[in-house]
Amino acid sequence: MFGASFQDQQVHILWIVNGISTAFSLMGELFMMYTYFVLPSMRRFSMKLVMSLVVSDFIYSLSNVLTYFSDDIGTCVPEGALRTLGYTLSVVWAVIMLIISYKQIIHYNPNIESIYCSLLILSILVGMIPGAIVFYHQYTDHIMWMGNGLGFCSIEPILYALILVEGPIWFCFLVSIYVTYKIQSALKSKFESLKTKEYKQIYMYPLILAKIGRAHV
Repeated sequence: MFGASFQDQQVHILWIVNGISTAFSLMGELFMMYTYFVLPSMRRFSMKLVMSLVVSDFIYSLSNVLTYFSDDIGTCVPEGALRTLGYTLSVVWAVIMLIISYKQIIHYNPNIESIYCSLLILSILVGMIPGAIVFYHQYTDHIMWMGNGLGFCSIEPILYALILVEGPIWFCFLVSIYVTYKIQSALKSKFESLKTKEYKQIYMYPLILAKIGRAHV
């Protein structure tokens, strides 16, 4: 069930580690969401971007919770769908945050908040693409599906996971490194105003939250 290279005991250890790290992730994500809705001062455009990333990681954490209930294909499908959606959304929002931070530091736009709804719709559509492709084939020609590997439901065979998810995500990772470098260069050469300071403060969020969110993969 879990592959010849992994024994049941090793899979059991993975489940324990996943459970502990997921619990900490959920507590952190719920605390940040609670703080955002309770404190009016948090409801700035920059923090909307941060919360979009937090919600994406929260979706991913929910998929890790479903891991403990995915004993058959019926429960594996929603887990795989949430895992793929959360993972993809996290990376999309990380790139969006970095690009907007760079743009705002270079040329501050006081009306940039007006694009948030468009960004939200675009991110959801992009995040749903891998899952939609897999579901289409799972219920037609069955060349790919949401399957249980090492106790975690995701896209199978692994080749399609690399093509649909891992490949694009590594591309986004390289883009993120480049934009982060551009931000750091801009911060060294450009005068920091109060308006652009908030974007200086949030541009590290994508790297930190992505690291925490993936710590319990």
